[in-house]
Amino acid sequence: MEDVMEGTEPDYLCTPEQALHDVAHAETPVLVDFDETLCLRNSTEEFIDQAMFGLLAAVLLRVLEITKPWRWTGGEPTRDVWRIRVILYTMPWQWSRWRRFVQRRGPEMLNQPLSDALRQSRGRVVVASIGFEPIIRPLLEAMGWGDAELIACSLSGFDDRASGKLALVQSRLGAEVVAQSLVVTDSRSDAPLLAAAAQGQLVDWPDALYMPALRRVYLPFDYTTKVKRPGAKYLRRSILLDDFMYWLLATIALTNAPVLHVIGLGCLLVSFWAIYETGYVDNDRCGELYESTPKLSRQYATHMVATPRWQPWLWSLSLGVAGIALLRPNGELVRITAVWVLALLALHALFRIYNRVDYSTRVWLLYVLQLARASACLLVVPANLPGAMALIVQAICRWIPYYIHRNFGLKWAQPRMLVGRVVLYAGAVALLFIVDPFGPVWTWTTLAVLAFGIFKARHEFAEVVREASRLNDPKAGTTKG
Repeated sequence: MEDVMEGTEPDYLCTPEQALHDVAHAETPVLVDFDETLCLRNSTEEFIDQAMFGLLAAVLLRVLEITKPWRWTGGEPTRDVWRIRVILYTMPWQWSRWRRFVQRRGPEMLNQPLSDALRQSRGRVVVASIGFEPIIRPLLEAMGWGDAELIACSLSGFDDRASGKLALVQSRLGAEVVAQSLVVTDSRSDAPLLAAAAQGQLVDWPDALYMPALRRVYLPFDYTTKVKRPGAKYLRRSILLDDFMYWLLATIALTNAPVLHVIGLGCLLVSFWAIYETGYVDNDRCGELYESTPKLSRQYATHMVATPRWQPWLWSLSLGVAGIALLRPNGELVRITAVWVLALLALHALFRIYNRVDYSTRVWLLYVLQLARASACLLVVPANLPGAMALIVQAICRWIPYYIHRNFGLKWAQPRMLVGRVVLYAGAVALLFIVDPFGPVWTWTTLAVLAFGIFKARHEFAEVVREASRLNDPKAGTTKG
């Protein structure tokens, strides 16, 4: 279900019983939504869910979520066009699989009470959907509505999705027909269409379910991005552009094969996070079981994400071995792999302890977890001294907000810790320079870490500069204390 648009519910919300009565007695055109209305499932998600190679489809869709190519084609409304096209380009046989699926399962997706009411209506019945015509049409046929008038989006372009349902319907029927119609939908984003119609009904059907595609397929980072830290922003900013970049900056100066180094570190990152993420899953479950006021995201109760027991370990071990083979091609594969596996087992055990102890004890265990997250790569590849210092500073600056939160009862936030990273690292470099002016401080790693840190903290630095003032400046609003 989509989020409620302001002003939509009070004006149009009605019960299924009222909607069925009005539809059955309608003498004006009836525009009925398809997904989660006439069909009790989402046709787009069901289509993607039928992909033969679910794991490949899940990986490709994850790449889309990270890169967000729909930013250049009309924004979020065009997202599903990209998703469907990727499936079709890589699995062109998807259409035949879809036709077989809807013939077998289509009838049970029909909203039978609404279908019966539409049959009784004396008005013109139009199925109006922001879904896709080639996907919906065979599903309508399987439901016994093959002769229905259908207005839906094309897959050949982005305009239908970008324009929205109201523009799509008016372009086919005309504004006058829409103004005379009864509109029945479950979608809060249909507010413009509801407002343009003679009568609008927003109905949540009790048997309708939004079932996300590929929900049974496990993929690393799924739980993190869909439940623990909803949205692709955390994966992009905190894992790829933070964890991975600092691993890279700390270690790449000592390699002779930078391309293989980057690929190997990428494998190692996924290997580590496949197990670290199981700690997130356990953390939420323990919170639900043992805490009076658990800190759970809204998506914890609504999103269906695969959280198998053994698949994360299979991903972790296979990618771990691949990463180690790329990073250490000169041998010691067995020994280093053994060390890596033992470290992952220790991480798993530490997370289980952390999730079951009191908050005051968690403060100290979290530092160990953050240190492991920041520096796990050093079990496989070496780093120079400035690189190792960068990883330690990263762990400290991630731990400080939690320490403040648990010890002083303040809201857990990030109090300009990006600036804090730069300041702490610059101070450590300065001390190292004082101790040994011609020592290991003079490396490209030092400059790269400082430059990258300043770039990431550029907005925070701008805020610091804007807010700086003299104590005797009347505009600062300070008082003597």
